[in-house]
Amino acid sequence: MSKQWPIHKSIRYGSMEWWGFQAITLLSFYLLFVFGRVIFILWNLNSIDASAYELMQTFLYGFRLDISMSAYATFVLFLFSPFLFGNRRFQRVYGVITGIILIILLALIFSDAELYTYWGYKIDSSVLKYLLTPKEALASLSVLKRLLLGALAIFVVVATIVFVRRVIPSIKLTFNRFWQLNGLLVLPIIILLARGSIDVSAVNASTAFFSQKQILNHTAINAPWNFASSFFMTSKDTGTSWNDSLAPYLLRFQANTDSTISILNRARPNLVIVVMESFTANLFDFTVEGKTAIPNLKRIASEGYFFSNCYATGNRSDKGLGALFAGYPAHPQGSILQHPERYGSIGQFASQFVEANYQTRFYYGGNSDFANFKGFLISNGFEKVVEQSDFPVRQRTSKWGIHDDMVMDRFFNDIQDAQDPLLYGVFSLSSHEPFDVPYHSSFLDDSKVGDYLNSVAFTDSVFGQFYDRFKNSSKWDNTIIVFVADHGHYFPLKSHMEEPSHYRIPFIIAGGALKKEFRNQKSKQLMSQIDVPLTLLNQWNLPAGNFPFSRNFLTQSYSAPIEYTFNYGYGLLTPNADTVVMDVGGNRLFQYGLTDSVWVYASNAWFQNVLRSFGK
Repeated sequence: MSKQWPIHKSIRYGSMEWWGFQAITLLSFYLLFVFGRVIFILWNLNSIDASAYELMQTFLYGFRLDISMSAYATFVLFLFSPFLFGNRRFQRVYGVITGIILIILLALIFSDAELYTYWGYKIDSSVLKYLLTPKEALASLSVLKRLLLGALAIFVVVATIVFVRRVIPSIKLTFNRFWQLNGLLVLPIIILLARGSIDVSAVNASTAFFSQKQILNHTAINAPWNFASSFFMTSKDTGTSWNDSLAPYLLRFQANTDSTISILNRARPNLVIVVMESFTANLFDFTVEGKTAIPNLKRIASEGYFFSNCYATGNRSDKGLGALFAGYPAHPQGSILQHPERYGSIGQFASQFVEANYQTRFYYGGNSDFANFKGFLISNGFEKVVEQSDFPVRQRTSKWGIHDDMVMDRFFNDIQDAQDPLLYGVFSLSSHEPFDVPYHSSFLDDSKVGDYLNSVAFTDSVFGQFYDRFKNSSKWDNTIIVFVADHGHYFPLKSHMEEPSHYRIPFIIAGGALKKEFRNQKSKQLMSQIDVPLTLLNQWNLPAGNFPFSRNFLTQSYSAPIEYTFNYGYGLLTPNADTVVMDVGGNRLFQYGLTDSVWVYASNAWFQNVLRSFGK
C-alpha cells in the first residue's frame, strides 16, 4: 500500500493531521519561492558579479519575505478550506483555487526573472499598465524569445494541472467534536507569519537588503511579495498633472551655487551626522516657567554654526531620511524610501564618501526594516547599519527598541575605535511617541506636551554628554558634527500639519574642523532639508551631480524658496516672506502675507514636478 495519502483522505478538522496539512502547505510555498530565487539567479547569472557565499546570503536575507508570502498564500487557501467539508465537486474547487494561486505565483517568478534583465528592478504593479498594450510590451522580445516564453507558459499551466490532480491529495474534512475548533488557531499564526514581526514594524522590502551590490538585494526580495506590496500601495489622485507650461515657474526654485563658502579648516575631515527624532526648532524659543527642554542643544548651537530657519520637507522619518541623504522631497503620501526600485537612480550621499575611502556606518536603536530604512541606507552607501538586533535583548526597554543613551554611548565608542576618515550617522528615537523614556524632569505634568518635553529633555541630556565627550577626544579636531532633525512636531506649539511652523527644524554644524569665524554664529536664512546633502558634498569637494532638487545654501548669494508637503497638500515660504499653503485634497488655498501672486502658480509647479518625479 502506498505511503502517500489516498485520493479521498478523511481528516478531522483541528486534528494533528489537519495541522500537519497546514504546515506542509506553508513549507511547499516556501520551497516554491526558494526555487524562484534559483530561477532568478540562473536567469540573470551574467549580470550577477558575486561569490557563491554572497548568493547563499540572498536565501538567508530573503527568508522572512519568503515566509511572509508563503503565509499569505496559505491564508488564501485557508479561506477556501470550507469547500473541503463538501462533496467531491466542492473539493475540486479547492484544487482549482490552489492551481490558480500556483500559476499566478509562477507567472510572477518567471516574469520577474525576465523583466529584470530589462528594467533592473523587481517586478511590481507597474507591469499591469503594459498589459493594456500587449503588442508594444512584447515588441522588445525576439521571435525566438516569444516562442520560448510561450512554451514556458504552456508548460507551467500543464505542470500545475498535473501537480494539483496527481500530487495534491483530495481531502475531506470532518467536524464532530467541539475540541476541533482549535483548528481556527492556525489563523493568527498565519497572520503573524505574514506580518513577519511582533515589533512595531512589519516585514518589508528593506528586510532583504544586506549588500552594497544592488542586484544581490534584488535577488533576496521575493518577487510575488514585491508585486503584491506595490499593488496594494495606494496613492491619492490629485486631479492635476504636469504640463510643460509649468516649467518656467521652476526657475524660481533655483539658486546660485557657483561661489561656495568653505567653512572647513581642513580638506576632508570626518563627518558625524546626528539625526534627531521630532526635534522641532520651536523648542529653541519655548520655555516652561523659564526652563528650556533643550539646554544642551542650545549650547551646542551657540558654539557652532546654527541655522534657525531650516525646514523639513515632510512630516515623517522616512521622508526626512530621503531628504537628508538623497536630496529628495517628500511625496504627500509617502517617500522615496517606499520605492526600492528607485534607489539606484537617486542621489547617494554616503556612496560619494565611500568612493573617497571613508568608512561609513549608520546607527539606529530600532528595527531598521521600519519604512525601508535599512534598504535605503545600504543603497545610499552606508556599509553597515547597526540596529536593535546588534544590542543585547535586555537593552530593548523602549517600544521602538533601544533608548538613546545606550545607542549614543556605543556610537561614540565605535567612532573613537574607528580609523579616519569616516562618515558615521545615528538616528535617535526616544523622543518618538509614546515618549516613554527612563527620565523624569520638571516638564512631566500628566499631559501629552509634558511627555513630549520630558522625552526631548532626556535625549537632549544624551546629546550633551555625547558632545562633551567628543570635545575631549582625539577625534574632535578632525571632525564635523551635524545635528539635524528628521521632521518637526505638533508640540510644543501645537502647530498643525499645514502650518509652516510645523516643519521648522534645527540645523547645526559643530566640531573642531569648523573654521573659527563660523563658530558662535547664527544664520536666519531660509534653507531646506533637501539642500543638506549637496551642500555638504560641496564642502568636502565630492561629486554631487545627482541631486536635482538640492541647492547649495553655503554660497555668497543664496536665496531660494522652501516647500514642504503634507497629506494632502503643500506649503511654500519665499525669501520675501510670502507664504502659500494649498490643501490639494480639499482644493483649498491658504495665503499668509502673499505679496506676489505668481508664487501660487510657482508652488503648484513645484508640487506637480515632485509628483512627476515619483511617477518616473
